[in-house]
Amino acid sequence: MRAPGKSTLDLLVGRERAKELFPLDDDDIKRQMLHDAGRRRPPDSNLPADDEGLFTRVYRWKEAVCMGLPHMFKGIDKVRHQLNKEVINLFLAGDYMHAPSVNGVMASGIDAARQAGEFLAKCIITPIKKPKKQG
Repeated sequence: MRAPGKSTLDLLVGRERAKELFPLDDDDIKRQMLHDAGRRRPPDSNLPADDEGLFTRVYRWKEAVCMGLPHMFKGIDKVRHQLNKEVINLFLAGDYMHAPSVNGVMASGIDAARQAGEFLAKCIITPIKKPKKQG
C-alpha cells in the first residue's frame, strides 16, 4: 500500500555511473538520480517533478551490491511477456525477475502473488477448458 500520490523509489547504480557519483555529496546524487529517473518517467508515475523528493538516503557500497548486467531489465521484460503468452499458470518470483536486491525479490514476490490471484479469479469466473482426449 502507498499513500495517494506518493511512492518509494529505490535506485541502484553500478559500474561507471557509480564511479561518477561516488565522490559527490548526497544532495547532488539525489538530484542527479531523480533527474535521470524522470527522463523515462513511466505513465501515471509519482516521481517528483522537481528532482527533490520528500526524503533520501544515499548509500555508497563499493562493489558490495549485486550488479545487474547492462540491458538486464529489457531481458527480464522479454521473459515476462513470453511467459504471459506461452504459460498461463506459471508465476515466477526472485531477483532474476526484478532488480537484484532484497527489495527486488520482495517486489517480484508481490507481483507473482497478484498475478496468481488474478489468474485464479478468472478461473472461477471462466473455468479453463481441459483438452479433449483423443481415442
